Amino acid sequence: MTKYPAADVRWKPVDSSNVEEVGWDRHHGMYVTFKSGATYLYHGVTRQRAVACAMAPSVGSYINKVIKPEYECTRLP
Repeated sequence: MTKYPAADVRWKPVDSSNVEEVGWDRHHGMYVTFKSGATYLYHGVTRQRAVACAMAPSVGSYINKVIKPEYECTRLP
């Protein structure tokens, strides 16, 4: 399903106005694909945080309030 570095990324489609899906792998962290098509890797995010993000009432708010302040990210090609 993914074209990104880790073959074992587990993706979860989410119900969000801005986010398409959230993925996670134990080697890199959390991946987020936005509805714009842009995908970001948030380095070092734990599985528990990624699951909490995917299950949050507002995925975008969770990313902005919890993930972005604590984790470095890279935009993927």
